[in-house]
Amino acid sequence: MNEKADGNQPHKVLFERFINGKIQLDSTWIAFYGIKKTDALWIKFCEQTMTSFIFNSIHYNLIAYPSITEGAKYGKEVIFEITDSLGDKKQVFEYNQYAHLNNLYYHVSCSADGRTISFKLDPDALEKGSTQVNMPAIPFKAVTLKGDTVMFPKDYNGKYILLDFWSTSCPHCIEDIRNCYKNLYKQYGGDKFEIVGVADDSKSKVERFVSQNMIAWTMIPAPKSFIQKLYMIDSYPALYLINPDGVIISKGKELRKEKINAVFEICFGQ
Repeated sequence: MNEKADGNQPHKVLFERFINGKIQLDSTWIAFYGIKKTDALWIKFCEQTMTSFIFNSIHYNLIAYPSITEGAKYGKEVIFEITDSLGDKKQVFEYNQYAHLNNLYYHVSCSADGRTISFKLDPDALEKGSTQVNMPAIPFKAVTLKGDTVMFPKDYNGKYILLDFWSTSCPHCIEDIRNCYKNLYKQYGGDKFEIVGVADDSKSKVERFVSQNMIAWTMIPAPKSFIQKLYMIDSYPALYLINPDGVIISKGKELRKEKINAVFEICFGQ
């Protein structure tokens, strides 16, 4: 094949998985979309799991998007998307996060092959919180760089909060703090807005950075702490914007660099 193939034509392929000492036959969908100069064939995985169900007379459609590594893998890296016949806002969430169905909250999980999707009712979902948009932030108790004990997000009720998981070893984190967050805090900080930085660093490193960069907002030195585990942080920066009611309204790439300015203009009506 010397020409670029049509990337919109998926083909079903069979393959074998080695799981728990046994070889298991599986299948997926791939599309060919070109050849590198080294004659290596480029392919992309097109697999999704799609299903529908009826709950309290409402029809729902669900799609599970697997992570794409060596094949299509579901499990803990899957992304779920739910729409309903009422035309409500689409729900997008990750493994073991919550689906909101008829004022009830369900943990949603998925088998490794994507063929089984499970819903488990959790009546305490709003108290526990989550890391997904439109859910209360997960609460935690921590000691700040100044030695104050804070209950997050309770102690910041009535304010917008930018929760920033970062590290002094992360160049992107430092760039955003210096070139973006300092300006945001100068413009909005006070009665309506607070930044809470959770640093994966020792107290001495955080103190030095705060002093050198004249940081005025809340900093929590928390190297490899339970807080990162609660929020399942695996890379930096990891960002969450929380509204005055303690609910996450934006997260991740939407809050990086110049994008965050547009989000704040909406929040503060400027």
